[in-house]
Amino acid sequence: MDKFENIRIALTFRDVMILPGRAEVEPSEIDVKTKVTNLRSLNVPFVSSPMDTVTESDMAIAIARRGGLGVIHRNCSVEEQVEMVKRVKRAEALIIRDVFTVTPRDTVSTALSLMEKHNISGLPVVDNNRLVGIATGRDVRFAAETLLVEQVMTKNVVKAEEGITIEEAQRLLHDHKIEKLPIVSKTGELAGLITFKDILLR
Repeated sequence: MDKFENIRIALTFRDVMILPGRAEVEPSEIDVKTKVTNLRSLNVPFVSSPMDTVTESDMAIAIARRGGLGVIHRNCSVEEQVEMVKRVKRAEALIIRDVFTVTPRDTVSTALSLMEKHNISGLPVVDNNRLVGIATGRDVRFAAETLLVEQVMTKNVVKAEEGITIEEAQRLLHDHKIEKLPIVSKTGELAGLITFKDILLR
C-alpha cells in the first residue's frame, strides 16, 4: 500500500461538471495554445489518434489546418507512411518543392496515371529540369492516351521566378485565369509550384 500513499489524484470528464455562467472575456481573447515540445506549440489542443481508422493524410491535413496535430498510424508499409507524410507536407506548403512532373516524351497515359495516383489536376513538363510546358487536366482529358505529352501540352506557360510574393502570385493566377503557377530559377529550371487552392487555404 505504500506505493499509493503519495499518488496524485487524476480526474476524468465524468468527475468534473462545468456550470454555465457569465464570461468576463471575449472569445477573441481566449488562448488555447498548448506545447507539444519545448519548441513547438499547437494553436488548438487537439492531437488525432495514430489509428488506421482515424489518422491518415486527410485527417492530418484537416487537423493541421485547424492548428492541431495528426499522428500518422503505422499499420501500413514504410512506403505508405512516407507517401502520407508527403501528402500532408505538400498540402501545407505555399510553394510545393517536391513537384510531380512529366517529360515531353512521356505519353498522355503516363500523365493521366500520375494525376489519378496523386489526385492532382496538372503537371509541369520538364526537359532536363527546364520548364517547357504544362499538361493540365483539360489538355489530356480527351486526348488519345498514346499521344506524347509534347503534342497536347500548353507551351506558353505563365510562370514566375523565385522570390515572388503571395500577393503577386495571386494576381498572376487571377489575371491569367489559371490554377497552377510554376516557379523557376533565373536559368529557367523548375524550382516549385504554387496553386490557387494552396493560397486560398492559408
